Amino acid sequence: LADNSERQISLAELKDLRFGKVWLELIEPTAEELAAVAEKSGIPADFLELPAASNFINLRLEPEYVVINFVVVKEILEDKKIDPLVVAFSKDLLITVEGQVNEAIISLVKARMSKAKVDPPALVAYYILDEIVAANFEHLEKIEEVTAEVEEHVLEKADKETLKGIF
Repeated sequence: LADNSERQISLAELKDLRFGKVWLELIEPTAEELAAVAEKSGIPADFLELPAASNFINLRLEPEYVVINFVVVKEILEDKKIDPLVVAFSKDLLITVEGQVNEAIISLVKARMSKAKVDPPALVAYYILDEIVAANFEHLEKIEEVTAEVEEHVLEKADKETLKGIF
């Protein structure tokens, strides 16, 4: 976060890493990796685990950190593909935990970061959530299109009994 540089780190490097304006992006982390990040960050591992249900949304406010469980919608109509995302942040640290890379969203966030002089973790967490919400409008538009098609079909070809049931 401090200099917008990016690199992969090992568990051994994590133990020696000094947390100061750092974003840790954990993609499909192992239990060992979660435990190491939890120990280093002071955020309990069970708060960092991806929820078992893909549609679980939650906000946890603690004195030293905030944890948000959110979802990234990939496809809402055909496959109903939804991936959970954990966003945890404190004064000097941002942790995102993903089941798989959300490249489109993360790329947009990194582009926004490159325009700002200072990227505190809370601001970058806001960028992430803002990009997720913006991406969901595409799905709402699809739902609106499908609804309009169904409505048109029903009004053109339905009998009076069907229409009465719908209304």
